Amino acid sequence: YRVLNVSKDATKNEIRQSYRSLCLKYHPDKNVNRSGVEKRASEERFKQIQKAYALVGDIEARKQYD
Repeated sequence: YRVLNVSKDATKNEIRQSYRSLCLKYHPDKNVNRSGVEKRASEERFKQIQKAYALVGDIEARKQYD
């Protein structure tokens, strides 16, 4: 929840909106003009966002996670 900047009681729509917003910000294709260190940091953050969404974006996975 922290990675996606949402509360534990966030709705599926709120989680999806936050996920999409963060993906647009940290997607590797959006960070091509950054330095190597910044690119790697953005790529790592993007991976964290993907994993977090896989856990809490899916209802069944979210039930198990909670």
